[in-house]
Amino acid sequence: MGKSIQYLCRPDAPAAGRIPFPIPNSTTLIDNAELLRNKPIYIGVGEKDQYNDEAREAREFFRRRGAKITFEEYKGIGHAPKEDSEILRKWLATNSASEESESANANEQ
Repeated sequence: MGKSIQYLCRPDAPAAGRIPFPIPNSTTLIDNAELLRNKPIYIGVGEKDQYNDEAREAREFFRRRGAKITFEEYKGIGHAPKEDSEILRKWLATNSASEESESANANEQ
């Protein structure tokens, strides 16, 4: 299982980081569905990316397990990030604030 997915499945991880495609051993996540519930996950994929179908499958995989999915398809792009993605910027701003809040709450206990 990739390091990003291991991080995502940790109970103390408020959000996922980068998830590579294809997802290695994604079926091993089935037993960890409760850890995915309400986790914010951003999936961005190029319209012409060779892993576009896998990204869509991952979206459904995580959605069925209760994760909060933000999916963005980059128009006209292959296997590359969209560096000026406003959707990703907003997702990071929202989930970074959530992570800091959860970390502060954990430190208070």
